[in-house]
Amino acid sequence: MTAPGICLTFDDLFVESWYAARSVFDAFGARATFCVSHLHTATQGQIDGLRALQADGHEVAYHTRTHPRLQPYLNQY
Repeated sequence: MTAPGICLTFDDLFVESWYAARSVFDAFGARATFCVSHLHTATQGQIDGLRALQADGHEVAYHTRTHPRLQPYLNQY
């Protein structure tokens, strides 16, 4: 039997806060998905933080304002 777990997702571009929580994620063996919006406005420091989080085993995804593919996905279920 697989141990129960939780799903963590974070939106927008709060990379500094996410990066600061790395020790918490590591302490609990947690992995998260960071959904980034407005990546085109990210600073080099934020991009470096995202790369570090990804190297730690977290997922970095793109998040849009309109969710253009959300409705077809929801229609499947």
